[in-house]
Amino acid sequence: MLTHGTLILAALIIIGCGFRAHAEDKMFEDFETNPATRWDYIADTVMGGVSSGQVSFEANGTDSFARLTGTVSTANRGGFIQFRRQLD
Repeated sequence: MLTHGTLILAALIIIGCGFRAHAEDKMFEDFETNPATRWDYIADTVMGGVSSGQVSFEANGTDSFARLTGTVSTANRGGFIQFRRQLD
């Protein structure tokens, strides 16, 4: 089972990849205004793995955020869950 810190690190890495891909553009995601229309959950099941999970978009007071939860398994050569956003 992944820890809360590991999940936050994974989300930051994924979001950070957008910064490097478009260094001249600034990307900011506040996870407000229907983030589920921009973000997709994906797991190793697309490659035959058996990991499972989900991403939910939540708010705590004025802070909106994505919460990635699940169980990661290395069975069937799998081992990941993630959420991603398509960039223009």
